[in-house]
Formats: sequence, C-alpha cells, structure tokens
Amino acid sequence: MKIPDYQAKLKDLAPGVAFSVEWSPDPHSLWDPQWGDQEEFEAFDVDVFARTIEAGEIIERFSSLGECWEIPDKKDPEIGGYLPQMLQEAAKELLDVAGSHEISEQLGAVVQFLKQLMQERWETQQVGKVQE
Repeated sequence: MKIPDYQAKLKDLAPGVAFSVEWSPDPHSLWDPQWGDQEEFEAFDVDVFARTIEAGEIIERFSSLGECWEIPDKKDPEIGGYLPQMLQEAAKELLDVAGSHEISEQLGAVVQFLKQLMQERWETQQVGKVQE
C-alpha cells in the first residue's frame, strides 16, 4: 500500500530508504459489541517498514499496530492518524542500526520532517478548541 501525500517528500529526503505499509489479517482480535455492527469490518495488523541495502544485505526495521478494524476494500492509508508516528518509529529503529553515514543523514532528515508534520497536525487540531 502506498504512503499518503507526503510519500514524495520521504523519497526526496531519503532516496536510499524504502518505506512501505503492509496489512495482514489479525485472527486473534475480538470485536466488542459496544462498537456496533461488525458486518463489514475485519481486524488487521499493520506494519510500517523502513528498508535499505548495505553491503548487499537488506536491512529493515518496522513499527507495528494491531487490532486495526477496517472495511477490507477501504483501508485507511493514514492508519487512523498513526502513520506519521509509525513511519518515524521505523526510521528511528533503522537509524539505530544503519552503518552508512549517508543513510543515517537521510533517516535523520526523515525523523525531523515527520516530527514537524506531527506537530503541525496537532496544532491544526487545536485550532477552534475551547480553552478551559
């Protein structure tokens, strides 16, 4: 599955890193009847990967989120708003093991970009909220 609108920015910042999102069925999740009718929904585990190649070996790290209830043909590409955080977590994990200075710099730029993106989204959400 593709990364949403900021995919091009991630490619620009880190051309040596591939980011991807993988959805897999989660057979262990149980629907809570308080959520309403389950008819259309299925549970998924979602993994967000950051991968690079160093010395001919694929190095990957990931961030996972379980029990994501979605309509199978209409999965939320933003994973309920968690995608930037999951991308940042995967990038940080890969940064911890990356041996290449170039890849480390690229991952550092991605981490900073996603931090700023999450901050901007949070600020946008705060607009219009009543101050207590």
